[in-house]
Amino acid sequence: MMMFIRMVLVIGVITLSGKLCFGSQGDKGLVIGLWNPVSFFTYTEVPEDTTSSFQSRSYYLPSPSAKIISLASDPKKAVVFAYIGHSIYMYDYFSIWQNRSKSISLLYKGISWTYGKIAFDYVSNNIYWCDPLLQWIAMKPAYNLNNTIYKVILRKDLNFPEGLALDPVDRLMFFSDNGPNSRIEKAFLDGQNREVIVFVGLVRVISLSVDVLNKKLYWTDTGKHTLECSNYDGSSRRVIRLVNNNPWRDLIYYQKILHVVSGRMKVLHGYDAVSGSWLYGRSFTTAEPYAITVYDAETVGTYNDPCSTMACDHLCVNAKSGPRCLCAEGFQLAADGKTCTDKSQFYERGFIVHNLSTIAMHEVSSINGQEGKQFLMKMSSFMIGGLAVDANADKIYFIDSKSDSIKELNMMTGQVGTLTYVSSGSDLIFDGISTLLGWIEGQTNIMSFSVNSDTTDTIYTNLQNVNLLTIDSHNGVLFWISGISGSKSLFRGTWTRETPRTIMSTGSLGNPVSLQYDVTSQRIYWIAESYIKSAMTNGLDIKSHILAFGATKAIAYKGFYGWIIGNKIHFTRQTSNTSEVVVDTVQNAINTAVFDASLQQIRQGTCQILNGGCGEICIPVANARRCECDIGLQLQDDFTCDSNVLKEGFIVIADYSHGRILQISLQTGLLLKLPITVHNPSGIAFDRSTKTLFYSDITSHLIMSTSLHGMGTTLFYRTDPCYTMACGHLCVNAKSGLRCLCAEGFQLAVDGKNCTDKSPFYGKGFIVHNSSTIAMHEVSSINGQDGKQFLMNMSSFMIGGLAVDANADKIYFIDVKSDLIKELNMITGQVGTLTYVLSGSDLIFDWMSTLLGWIERQTNIMSFSLNSGITDTIYRNLQHANLMTIDSHNGILFWISGTSGKRSLVRGTWRRETPRTIVSTGSLGNPVSLQYDVTSNRIYWLDGSLVKSSMTNGSDIKSHLIAVGAKKAIAYKGFFGWLNGDKIYFTSQTSTTSQIVVNTVQNAINTAVFDASLQQNRHGTCQILNGGCEEICIPVAYGRRCECDIGLQLQDDYTCDSNVLTVGFIVIADSYGRILQISLQTGSLLKLPITVHRPSKIAFDRSTKTLFYSDNTTRTILTTSLHGKGTTVFYRMGLDFHCELAIDYSTGNLYYTAAASGTGGNYIGSVHRNTSLHKTLLSTLETPLVIVLYPSKGFLFWSEIGIASAIRRAHMDGTSTTNIATKDVTWPNGLAIDFKSNILYWVDGDRVEFSNLDGGNHQVLSEKTDERLHYIGIHGQYLYYSRWNSPGITKIDKRNGSKVTFMSQHPELGRLDGMDIYADDTIDISPICSTKNGRCSTFCFPTPSGRTCGCQDNVHLQPDQLTCQGVILCPSSLENGVFSPDCLRRSGDSCSFSCAKGYAPSTKDELLCTTEGVWNNDTTKLCSEITPNQKKETNTENKTSLYVYAGAAVGCLLVIIIILVVVIILPKRRNNERENGGGSDGPLDNIFTLSVKNDSKPEDDYCTLSY
Repeated sequence: MMMFIRMVLVIGVITLSGKLCFGSQGDKGLVIGLWNPVSFFTYTEVPEDTTSSFQSRSYYLPSPSAKIISLASDPKKAVVFAYIGHSIYMYDYFSIWQNRSKSISLLYKGISWTYGKIAFDYVSNNIYWCDPLLQWIAMKPAYNLNNTIYKVILRKDLNFPEGLALDPVDRLMFFSDNGPNSRIEKAFLDGQNREVIVFVGLVRVISLSVDVLNKKLYWTDTGKHTLECSNYDGSSRRVIRLVNNNPWRDLIYYQKILHVVSGRMKVLHGYDAVSGSWLYGRSFTTAEPYAITVYDAETVGTYNDPCSTMACDHLCVNAKSGPRCLCAEGFQLAADGKTCTDKSQFYERGFIVHNLSTIAMHEVSSINGQEGKQFLMKMSSFMIGGLAVDANADKIYFIDSKSDSIKELNMMTGQVGTLTYVSSGSDLIFDGISTLLGWIEGQTNIMSFSVNSDTTDTIYTNLQNVNLLTIDSHNGVLFWISGISGSKSLFRGTWTRETPRTIMSTGSLGNPVSLQYDVTSQRIYWIAESYIKSAMTNGLDIKSHILAFGATKAIAYKGFYGWIIGNKIHFTRQTSNTSEVVVDTVQNAINTAVFDASLQQIRQGTCQILNGGCGEICIPVANARRCECDIGLQLQDDFTCDSNVLKEGFIVIADYSHGRILQISLQTGLLLKLPITVHNPSGIAFDRSTKTLFYSDITSHLIMSTSLHGMGTTLFYRTDPCYTMACGHLCVNAKSGLRCLCAEGFQLAVDGKNCTDKSPFYGKGFIVHNSSTIAMHEVSSINGQDGKQFLMNMSSFMIGGLAVDANADKIYFIDVKSDLIKELNMITGQVGTLTYVLSGSDLIFDWMSTLLGWIERQTNIMSFSLNSGITDTIYRNLQHANLMTIDSHNGILFWISGTSGKRSLVRGTWRRETPRTIVSTGSLGNPVSLQYDVTSNRIYWLDGSLVKSSMTNGSDIKSHLIAVGAKKAIAYKGFFGWLNGDKIYFTSQTSTTSQIVVNTVQNAINTAVFDASLQQNRHGTCQILNGGCEEICIPVAYGRRCECDIGLQLQDDYTCDSNVLTVGFIVIADSYGRILQISLQTGSLLKLPITVHRPSKIAFDRSTKTLFYSDNTTRTILTTSLHGKGTTVFYRMGLDFHCELAIDYSTGNLYYTAAASGTGGNYIGSVHRNTSLHKTLLSTLETPLVIVLYPSKGFLFWSEIGIASAIRRAHMDGTSTTNIATKDVTWPNGLAIDFKSNILYWVDGDRVEFSNLDGGNHQVLSEKTDERLHYIGIHGQYLYYSRWNSPGITKIDKRNGSKVTFMSQHPELGRLDGMDIYADDTIDISPICSTKNGRCSTFCFPTPSGRTCGCQDNVHLQPDQLTCQGVILCPSSLENGVFSPDCLRRSGDSCSFSCAKGYAPSTKDELLCTTEGVWNNDTTKLCSEITPNQKKETNTENKTSLYVYAGAAVGCLLVIIIILVVVIILPKRRNNERENGGGSDGPLDNIFTLSVKNDSKPEDDYCTLSY
């Protein structure tokens, strides 16, 4: 037995180990990386076509805003690799079916945040990745978590590598390099033996995949929207599928199917890899699929790892010649070919930073956040005054200001030597092409020193205030700044002493503090007014890139910017506008330089520099480059491209996506590119007479003319009229013509073109302060535009509270040091004193009355008038008052009062009205922030970590989001913001989490919105409180105008009202949030003056003139009058949606259809009119839509949509369900009953149909193509219906379906939902239920046979089948008397009674059963014994009654005799007169006649009378 148990345990352990460590056999499917929110989404099989199961699982990552860029998998070890943000992560114990991962490991950090791909070598267990911004391809051991063990295997001649795929069996890698000349290359896994296989007709190849069995390469080109393939050598290239406007983000090949995802289109598709046929597709609602891989533990073969026996120190790669060891970056391979030694104290590439006595080097991957890789070299024997690098020779040159010499530091040996002597030298540069050092001496001369010949030379002399020198080594061009502060210019010269010339003047340059020529972009970069700017080398195309406050030096490096501030280097991508990575460096850093040998190559040696000098396509080859030309062009001796263009018989066409113009021979169909340099040609015209080609460029808005050879290209027409204006910032083509405008925060100069800074502050933004600093963040920082921040040092004061006047550009603050309120002029920066305070806090500003308000000593509220200079006390002796805010338009103050745990929100006014509590302690909590927001007209506060709000009367309290640690919160238009430490967090009001984080001042205390548009009189702008208009506010010049919606009239108080129709109308809901009336007589339209949010369904109670409507936003059913008076909530639905409403006039109860949320099922319910109790009648329906009632027959009809759409009928108690129509029913949106003819009408799609009440005689009345009929109603001879895709109501004749002219077009209408008709018609009721509720205690449901009593949900009827359990009954006993037989004794019932013989009632009133279950009168005294006197009175009364009854009987007999005379004698007399031709001409006056017909029935004599 023990042996058996051991075997079971062993088998279990083996199975479990296999499952957890090496992937389970059969664990196969697709893994998709989703954004928004970030998650792994898996299909539990690899889809093949539309019949696949598409079972899915999701695993959400902890950070929802993260981005999965690329995926790879190792199913044999149950691992998925994911490139997320700047890092590659390894997810262990992964499963397609469910994620069991307990280990998520960081494999590598330091990749640029772009769309580069990763790939896994499943033979040698290495992970590869592309870094497009650093322009390299790197790899590392997949299961070595040491972040420093990685190797860049390809870096030369890469521009923007993105796509990557491996064939580990054949030891090959394939990659795409995107840029001006995109191409696909292949190499062995160690990066050797590179070969370009595709280089023509590519735009942006972002993803690659391989078919290792058939040696096929597949890729997606996001620029061309194509899926393409070729053989491994690039031959047999073809387009598999072109899908316009669908840029595929990733693809994977698996068993003859290409699986592709598109984040923008939110789709996954599968295509046949051979035919390109579409096989399947799946859409995502909100998530965006960006990465995809196949996870299949079975099909990955078993391979022997040739590296397993190598014992490499760092890395092993299976290269062309077999396995070989490699060393990580900065190391070199030892002689044994296995171990690695440190190559140098410095890194192979990175950033050199120095101060006066130290040189530091940061490894290049620190630009992506790889921390800690820094080397420091103390140079205390020197005073470093300038620095330049020779990355190819591993040397640093620097000026030693101590010895006035230029030194050379050998980075390999650490030795320092002297090259030459200088006099007040600065701004050292190195020309790697001519091996010349250059520098500035005495701010007047530019000098040079040849490293090869050891000779010093003077290049330029007698220059004016020269500084900041840089060089374009490939052309030997020098750039420098000359001039004094405020009048500096950028000059250009050469080593050959060409005359210096100004390429940029002061107005465009500013006051630069840094200068760099970047060989990659061929642009000059500098810092001016805290902005990193750049221009082309001729001074044109000036651009402002990013705000870098306090920066002393800036650099551009490949796809990044970097800048120095103090002891930190900031890095960011060139596509970003904020600092992304901050690295600590040396104290008081002076300068920085890029150390990268790939940037110091001659242009003919590499495609990376100036395109290798090629006119068109540069192809990397071993140790060199090869120039190629596009389709049909021939390479010239100077490496340009030209062609034997066709003179005649050709088609000329623009290839917009590739930026070229092509010729196609009409005779042969051959294709060639014309040698014309274009960007984005969109239109073409060829002038046959002059042989001139015209083309338009959509990017530059130009129409150009040129020859077919591209000679003499000239501007023919500029579609941008602003080009000649030379505006400093912006140009607009206004009514009066062209005019210049300035950016936010700037003002136009007197020349009407240039812009000057209006103030160091911004035009709009957020003021933040601590005790000694005021900061302003430009308003666009709320959307992530970081860096736009201004700081003002206020260390002379101690800021204790702050308020703003955005119209006057002033900030008011309490100075706690001096107990004064100060005024800061934001334009001039001057600070003045306004008044004294005593322990003041919570400063506010009322811009309407120009009053400042504050709290003193937590007891008094004070005010100060800016107009009169008078200080006043508003309230005294308050209890612990703090956190004050104001509604300026109404002069209402709000503040918090009370101690912790007992605080209340109190409301007062400047007029000293008695303060009153509007939110008590239970609802308020312990607020730490308070703000009135004029846009939403609500009060916001922080309760702990919750941002809450209420209306200004304290009602409608809402919780919005959690802001942990926040000390101040603000609402601004569609956003929330809050302070926490030295950061402001922003998010949209529809979100529940922080979206933007902005750095601000340390220990921030408070923040305020600075926006003049929010401090306007309500009558002056529609932006504030809708301009005081109730409905529509129209902006006009210098004001606003109030208007009303359809059919409403403007009142004197700017509200809107209407003369609503009281009879003969259709009432209908509109998708624009309004309820409308339409006259049945004229078709005229008016809006009812009812404030609604999203009304969806309508029912009008004809008997009480009450309107019911449902609101799916609040999940409520409401009641109101036609004038909108007395609106109340009738019933709350919880989480369910109501679809349609109907009223049972027998009881007044409301019926409705509902779509339930969750798994509760859809249903039909009824709500009791008086008690709002609810009864579910029909449940587990598909999706019920409309409902109509026929109470006199006891029927309810409804429609359902779903798998089996139908129109159905049941009794009104929900029993006896039957189908009315099921065949060809698709969208039965409307139902109506004709009570006179017992016909049921409905609309279904484009048809109006009808049938008998049992479904018989089913016919189509009319059919309207593409109208999507929605709701239907009936009145008299006509049907009225609405249409989903067209506004308005259509009227048709119910007899033949012909359309009748009814209402005019109303394009301002939205989609019409819900409909009811009121025309003073007779209402249909159940006779039984309409009388005393059918004797039912709660619900009376009409049925064909009578009625059924019912109870609310979960309550049952008592045995009497009338009364519900729990209904209160009054006692049944009555002393000396009995209750009337119809007395049910329920709470609210009135009952009559009779006394026993010999007893008389003491009251003539009926008894009322109270809610307590007792009668309202003492039942022991209702019947008292009759006395002898009462008996005599009773006898007398009886005799009198007898005489009365006898007289009445005689009177009735006389009436009968008179009637008989009239009936018998008069007709005979008339007949005699007719026979004799005599008598009167007409009937006798005032004598009525009975009509007699030959086929008359006896009852006719009682029904038809004529006078």
